[in-house]
Amino acid sequence: MTTNARITQIAGEVLRGDDASKGRVTQIAAEILRGDDLSKGRITQIAIEVLRSHYLFVPPVPLDYTRFFWIANLLKITPVGGSPVFRTDFDVDISYNGDTYLHLGLVCRKGQLSWKNDLSVDQLDFTFAPSDDFVLGTIPFMDALKNGEWDAADVEVHRAFLIPDTTIFKRPAVSDVYPLFFGRIGDVQDMDGMQAKVTINSHLELLNMEVPRRVYEPSCSYILFDGGCGVDPASSYNGILFTNDGVVTADHGAGGPTVNIIPVDLTEPADFYTLGKITFLNGENAGLTRTIGSWDGSTLTVYEPFPKVPEIGDQVRLVAGCNKTMDDCINKFGNLIGPGEENPGSGNYGGEPFIPVVETAY
Repeated sequence: MTTNARITQIAGEVLRGDDASKGRVTQIAAEILRGDDLSKGRITQIAIEVLRSHYLFVPPVPLDYTRFFWIANLLKITPVGGSPVFRTDFDVDISYNGDTYLHLGLVCRKGQLSWKNDLSVDQLDFTFAPSDDFVLGTIPFMDALKNGEWDAADVEVHRAFLIPDTTIFKRPAVSDVYPLFFGRIGDVQDMDGMQAKVTINSHLELLNMEVPRRVYEPSCSYILFDGGCGVDPASSYNGILFTNDGVVTADHGAGGPTVNIIPVDLTEPADFYTLGKITFLNGENAGLTRTIGSWDGSTLTVYEPFPKVPEIGDQVRLVAGCNKTMDDCINKFGNLIGPGEENPGSGNYGGEPFIPVVETAY
């Protein structure tokens, strides 16, 4: 059998994923490297990558390894409750399956890819570098990423093999597209204002949950306004709405608003908005949300500063917070009927505050 015929046979075995053992990978790589007429290093890389991903997809038709291809990564990112974003790391836009993967506005660069043969979570790193005018909705990309707009977004990464075309600005034709990685956006690292490194976790991370999901504990295990809590954020208790709109005012005793200390023309009691949310409705921080660290009745502080100093008159929306105690559940939200009332203890409080502490002696 000639060298090229042997290489073709090996390439077919690799693409079919017949044998993914480490020894076989080494053997195939060595045999491919002995070929004289093809791009040795590139074939070796493709062989190993395909073997690692054989459990995801078996290509119906092997690539023609007697030809040269351009290679591009295609990303489809679908935020939770949002519309998909299509990007590519190639030099021009790529059209595939009725969608156009854009290359301008958000530069994507594939990083380290980690696959494992057990139930450990596989990971893929991508670096995103947006242009100044690239936005998600109406929010600048870096602010939206920091604000959690892409948290747990679904990601599909495909590898496209393109037929070379040296015509300037012409989109090359797609020869084949194979799945490379599927998962959800996890950690955002190394955000420096110009770019951000994002880790994509495989869907195996969905297995990383506590079982049972609820445990006995004194504090409430529900998230405020979720199905277990049952409180409607648009409702009220004792005549106080849980969600209120206001404007940034002039002075909090220290010279006006700052990126993390913001006076607002609302008068709800102290701590009413503590652990709640503030969202700017207009101005340079429009669309951004932060967790409120404290509320003294007229001024709030946030845990994470806003990127821009708020302007006096900026419109904001404040949502009440919950400290997960039975006192808040009874007195702030009216979500638990207290002692002395009809059916005391009924309601949606998700904790067990009367569990004896470990040190209790009988």
